[in-house]
Amino acid sequence: QSWIIGRGSLALAKALGFSPDITVQSETPTFFAHHRLIQDEYQKDPFFEKTRYIFNDHTPMEYAHPVWSRETLTELKIDASTYIPSPASNDRHGVDITRLLVATNEGVFGVAQKHGRVMRAMPSLKDYAGKIESITNGVHAGIWQAPEYRKAAGLADADLLKLKKAKKAELLDWVWRHYGLWHTWKEQVADKGVVLWTRRITGYKRIDLLGQLCKDQSLKRQFLETNLVLLVGGRIHQHDDQAQTMIYNLLDLISQDPLLQERIVLLDNFNVWLAPRLFRGADAAIMLADDGREASATGFMKAQMNGGLILATDDGAIPESV
Repeated sequence: QSWIIGRGSLALAKALGFSPDITVQSETPTFFAHHRLIQDEYQKDPFFEKTRYIFNDHTPMEYAHPVWSRETLTELKIDASTYIPSPASNDRHGVDITRLLVATNEGVFGVAQKHGRVMRAMPSLKDYAGKIESITNGVHAGIWQAPEYRKAAGLADADLLKLKKAKKAELLDWVWRHYGLWHTWKEQVADKGVVLWTRRITGYKRIDLLGQLCKDQSLKRQFLETNLVLLVGGRIHQHDDQAQTMIYNLLDLISQDPLLQERIVLLDNFNVWLAPRLFRGADAAIMLADDGREASATGFMKAQMNGGLILATDDGAIPESV
């Protein structure tokens, strides 16, 4: 899949007559979009000779930094001539794909100031620390912010609260209809705060805490007394077995408890097309992560520009903006 998308993007660019000045590669699955790294017809194609590449990393986890064998590189026709093994590694046979991209690309960035520091401190990248900079991710207000909020500075507090209440009512109605919840759900939760837990599903973003809340009777009781509704959604990396186990266990817990079914809604097929509607109507968003593991956490920005509270750990870009 990565090969088809990567080399396919080069084929499409050439067919359109579009010679990119800069190609941004976000994480290692974009590896095959770099024309010089594969020994094929694009590697030395003059059409791409002026293209420069920027690599930005997001995930400081092993599964996101694959090490491929020399046999795999040969099979995929990968040119690893610029690769130098990490001084911190005893593996002289495999090739760390992140290191290869960092070595080859003209620019390398973390996606927040703290994330840049984390990348520079990674044992596998320490010798490239001087090359690694940072530029903080952002979000586009035209996509994520409700148009009505763009005039917030000129509105009285009462009018802002009225607008927020209307946007939340729209959200609850949409969730009720879109996910086919029972006929009285919308009325049951109408007076409750709506909190988003919508991020990539992975262990270091602490989805396990939600599982603990559902299992522990004392924590569950405290949660039910908060008068909150949680909307939970996210994507799972295809190689993150731990996250898949966590979300399946959470589904089992919620499906067996009618009280939790009312207060925790798991959003099937959460995606970027549906997400703006959620942030525009929610009261708050949760952004938890193990320290040093968050990349940027742009979800908090999407909540902020729609008047949402942020419940977050001091990680990623959060120290810069919250």
